[in-house]
Amino acid sequence: MTVSLEDLPAAVAARRLAYLVTTGDDGAKVVAVDVRAANGRLVVTGIGPGSRSHVAARPSVTLVLAPTELHDLTLLIDGDASVDGEALAVTATSAVLHRPAPSLRAD
Repeated sequence: MTVSLEDLPAAVAARRLAYLVTTGDDGAKVVAVDVRAANGRLVVTGIGPGSRSHVAARPSVTLVLAPTELHDLTLLIDGDASVDGEALAVTATSAVLHRPAPSLRAD
């Protein structure tokens, strides 16, 4: 299910646990981060030098925001990131709510 970019701040605020996925010459890197919406972008904090290095080389990132309830939908956000001091500024390009695998659903 697609999430409009206008609805993204509320969708992000409704979740607590987020992961940032970046790629570099050394492969993919997945780190737990804090994400908040501000001024039309997503601000990602809690990153280290490896994530900053990946973004500097390859700015396309994915954010995975886990549901707050078991068996609920996961929010996946693709975007373009730039290093902003100790944080990342992410301009979202698309977002979807992804359902869990059938074996994980409560139905």
